[in-house]
Order: sequence, then C-alpha cells, then structure tokens
Amino acid sequence: MLTGIPRSLIILFILVSVCGGDALGQPQTPRDERFSQRAMRRLADAGKLFEGWQHTGDIRIDSVEADAANNILLIWFSNALTHIPVRYPWLLSLEAQLKELLGFRFRNYELELFAGGRSLTGFIPNYYREDFIDKDDSRAARQQPQRQLVKRADRRNFEHGLSGSHIALWPSHGYYYEAERDRWEWQRARLFGTIEDLYPFSFIQPYLLPMLENSGAYVMLPRERDIQSYEVIVDNDGSTGESELLLSGGEMSHWEIKGNMGFAISDTLFEGDNPFRMGTYLQIKAEENPGAFATYIPDIPEDGDYAVYVSWAASEENISGVSYTVHHGGGATGFLVDQTMGHGTWIYLGTFRFFRGSDTGTGSVVVCGSSSHRGYITTDAVRFGGGTGNVARRASGEYLQRKWSLHDGNSDDDQLPVSGYQNEAGWKLSRSTPGIRLPE
Repeated sequence: MLTGIPRSLIILFILVSVCGGDALGQPQTPRDERFSQRAMRRLADAGKLFEGWQHTGDIRIDSVEADAANNILLIWFSNALTHIPVRYPWLLSLEAQLKELLGFRFRNYELELFAGGRSLTGFIPNYYREDFIDKDDSRAARQQPQRQLVKRADRRNFEHGLSGSHIALWPSHGYYYEAERDRWEWQRARLFGTIEDLYPFSFIQPYLLPMLENSGAYVMLPRERDIQSYEVIVDNDGSTGESELLLSGGEMSHWEIKGNMGFAISDTLFEGDNPFRMGTYLQIKAEENPGAFATYIPDIPEDGDYAVYVSWAASEENISGVSYTVHHGGGATGFLVDQTMGHGTWIYLGTFRFFRGSDTGTGSVVVCGSSSHRGYITTDAVRFGGGTGNVARRASGEYLQRKWSLHDGNSDDDQLPVSGYQNEAGWKLSRSTPGIRLPE
C-alpha cells in the first residue's frame, strides 16, 4: 500500500504508465532510444535535400523514433514539407537519400515518413497513385445531382464533362488605384516586356473561359470580364439614358416593391457603400401569377458586344427555376436561374451583340417564372456592358507623388499638385454613369 502520496498523483502515474509509449503503440526501450538519437544525429543535414523547396518554408526533420526489434524507423518532418507536390517516384528517391545519410547500420530498416500528422503517401493524389497504392475514396468525386446557378437552355448536359460544376476563376490582378500617387497602375511589376496583371487575362478571357463554359461549367470571376467600356443599367429605381423596365402579365399579376435590400444606380460609390443595399427590388408570387414577366429594355449607346448581368434579392421563398430570355442581335437565348442562391450581386449570363438604341426584339432581357414552382420570383437591376467603374477615389494629401514615365524627362522626385481637381470633400467623382434617369 502506498502511503504519503496524494491520490491524484497515483491516478496520474497509472494513466502515464498505461498510455505512455511511442507512435508504434509500444513503449520505447533504452535500445530504441539510443537508435533514435543515433539516427537523428545522422540526419542532421537532411534539410539540404530540400534546398530547391525552401521557399515553401523551413523543411527539416522534427523527430525520429526507432523500433530496433522490427527494424522500423519513423521520421517526422516539419509541416512545410506538405507544400511540396508529393509523387511516388520522388518519395522513393527521398527514402534512398535518407538511407544514404543513415549509413550501413540502418541499411535493413524500413522508413516511414510523416508530415502534417499523416504519412507522406497520403499526400499523393489519386491520379498519380500506382496500382499497388490504394486509392483514397474520400477524394473521389460524388456523382450526385447538383444545383446549378445558371443553366443555358440550348446547352447539352455533358455527363462526363463539367455540367453542374461551379468554378471560381481568378485571372490575376488588374488595374487598380494607387492613392499615394493618385493614379491607376498595374499591381505587378513589368517583367521582360509582360505584365502579370494583363497577360493571363489575355488568354483566360478569350480561350479558357469559353472552354470551361462550353464543357458545361458556370464560371465566376471576381474581376470584370467584359472589355466593353459602356455600361447600361436598367432598374426599377433608375436607369441609364432612355432605358426602361416594363411589367406585364395580365390583370391578375401583381408585382410588389420591396425595400432596403435592392440595387440602386449611383454615379459614384463612396467608402462603405453597397449598391445592392441602397434601393428596392420587385417580387411576385410565382404560382399565383403564371403569366407575369418583367422586360428590361436598355438604351444601347453604340453597336457592339455587351456582357449581360442580372441580379435578384434574397428570400427564403425564392424559387429555383426562373426563366431569363436575352433578346439580342443574333436572336434569343434562354437561361434557367436558381434564385435560391447568388443574390445581391451581379450574375453573368453571357455576352451578346446589341445595336444602338432601344429595341425590344433585338435588345432586352425578359424575366418570368413558372406555375409549377411555389414561391417568389424576385428581380432587380440588369446590367449591359462592363463599364469603367464608379468608385470614388480620395487623394492622399495636398501633394501626391507621381511616378513619371521614363520618356517624360522628369525625375522620380517631382511632385504633382492635386488642388483644382478634387471636390470640397476631397473625393474625385467617377462621372462614369452619365444620363441617369430616375423613375417619376
């Protein structure tokens, strides 16, 4: 019987005795510990094997545990190793190099390599696994019906393609406003005659995007995809030029105006403004108004190709099958939109040819629902064209630095006074949305 020892310490001692040991599931013997220390010393320079990958982080061996009775050596690497693309041939090469460092004494040992709490073999993608390496079923794609945000009516369903997939694609950075120099510039430096912010977009927009979309995917870009400098907005809270919104559907149709969570057109957006929370939107009960529709007719300033974006508001009763028909210079193209997601932002439908002026037959977007769906159709602003942006910019001070062109004949120390082109609040207005017409 133990006397003079607190009961809590006795319980702790028992737990350590039962649960103690190494990753092999058994306590290390003094011989195992000696072998572990010897292996760790011989692998002291193992970090040199990853000199080409040190930009991913500090790659090193954290610890080594030996099971001398079974000739097994467990080696744990730092988490930075998980940033390396692991392939089976590379793994075999790494084991061979480690055995060379370990020397003759460990020639018959089996090496098990770990990083990030798992075996390095687990980092090999299924596609690159050899026949004798089991596939990881948890990584397999689930073949199950998926809700699709936007589905083009004339597009086939590609069983072995990308139908039902949503892809978020980022074609590098872009032109941005540098407040300290009061100018627009590229975010990345020029390199050998190319600009990272410009070059990737030159092949993503005309080539990669259509390839993905023609394979059935819906692709979302956080960066504006349309190079059309004009922007035309049609909305119940105000439209560009002579653009108009027509509501129809028979005597029984009834569109409701809802507030606070809709889009409102504005010449200039200031800090903290969200245009999709500055206006109103329209909604209608789908099953009670099967013939109701809304027609957005833009006043196109010039013949050309315009991207068409639509928007709607959030509602717990939104339906998943709202029909959008774009009438353009090449005919009419239909879309089926799931309004249970994607609200409060611009949703891209496609890019089409439009002619100058207003013409319902060759320039309009018609929104309607179906009596087979129970719930609400909500509709908000429709945008034609990418535009040039309308966010206000504030100068950083009385004088702003300007990085002059090498051909200007000026030095980098020259200053550009900003007085005279700011308004009283210090903001420069965009004035990029002329001719805004508000509803009477």
